[in-house]
Amino acid sequence: MVALAAVEVLAGHRPLAQLARWLTPDIYDGLARRAVLTAPGTRVLDAAAGAHDLAGDPTDPVPAGVARRPSVRRVRVHRVDAHTVESSVVVAHADRVRAVAVRLTRSTGRWRASALVVG
Repeated sequence: MVALAAVEVLAGHRPLAQLARWLTPDIYDGLARRAVLTAPGTRVLDAAAGAHDLAGDPTDPVPAGVARRPSVRRVRVHRVDAHTVESSVVVAHADRVRAVAVRLTRSTGRWRASALVVG
């Protein structure tokens, strides 16, 4: 599933290259840019808490080296036409629940994500 794989890429659990055949070039490039910004160990500025590491919380009960994998909670699919399908997917990861919207378009005999939004 493209939505789950995209969240796994952003969480650092899956290489982006594995999604290349399933994403249009524009979507692939956008996900690549976002993955760089959210890579584990990256420092980000949070207005409320200041700069912090995305690498994890030292008080986390999950032992070091054990990764929590994202999981799908809910999927809704709407067929727009014979060549287009839109879906909304709810994905749980660690202490977050994310909404993912995907538009799949069939072209030259295969389905590819032509729109992808990860909330």
